[in-house]
Amino acid sequence: MGKPIYTPELAQRVLEALARTGSLRAVCKEVGINRDTVIGWVVDDKDGFATAYARAKDIGLDDLVDETLEISDAPPPLTALGATDSGAVAHSKLRIETRRWLAERMAPRRYGLKQDLALTGANGGPIETQVLIATGVPVVDDHTDLA
Repeated sequence: MGKPIYTPELAQRVLEALARTGSLRAVCKEVGINRDTVIGWVVDDKDGFATAYARAKDIGLDDLVDETLEISDAPPPLTALGATDSGAVAHSKLRIETRRWLAERMAPRRYGLKQDLALTGANGGPIETQVLIATGVPVVDDHTDLA
């Protein structure tokens, strides 16, 4: 089968699926298109596809993050004896951590851990510093009556 030709309808299907899943790999399987073809559309920016692609990826990433709540809020499965299935709990934890890891790396400003390093002082001024030298020798007041 040859390389699919870009059409606005096919591009729209790709973008809608991408916004729903966040995964280009899953989209390509669903739509029946090669990943390199879609990447080519992004690189060539066919009909503004690159901007729409970025927006769809963002929406898909938000959906992926929302999914972590569904996973964590679902009641844990039980074993045949009625106990919590620890393997299923561990699998749910892995699913959440994977989504969190992806979100932190794909959109660090939105989903990354806040790391703040101040390079200026109050109101944008210089950072005030103070140096204290401790010698370990006590200060004796000469006017103190030691008797």
